Amino acid sequence: FLATTTTLLANAFAEYKIKEWLTLKSTVGVNGLLLREWQFYPTTTNSGAGTAGNGNEVYSNEYSLLNENTLTFRKYLDKKEDHNFSILLGNSIQTFDYERVSASGTNFPGNAIRRLD
Repeated sequence: FLATTTTLLANAFAEYKIKEWLTLKSTVGVNGLLLREWQFYPTTTNSGAGTAGNGNEVYSNEYSLLNENTLTFRKYLDKKEDHNFSILLGNSIQTFDYERVSASGTNFPGNAIRRLD
């Protein structure tokens, strides 16, 4: 059995002050996973004995993208800036994509050949 996994997790944001009292913030995130698995059962095992070898391969690719945007309105009600009035508007968008391919084979020409490329 052999497996390889690659994972990506990243986030970034930008903030822009449109006016002294109005701020736009945008956040982007990604979460990705790439997985490959190989299995081979030779004729010397119970799983491969009756089939002249048994092999499986799996490829999986999945990722999620996230975008969040907020707009903040803030006005101070006094000159000391002790009291303020705030409004926060925002939205969030997320996508998820998943792909999986699985294959198996039997009747290998020998135990030394575990994978046919």
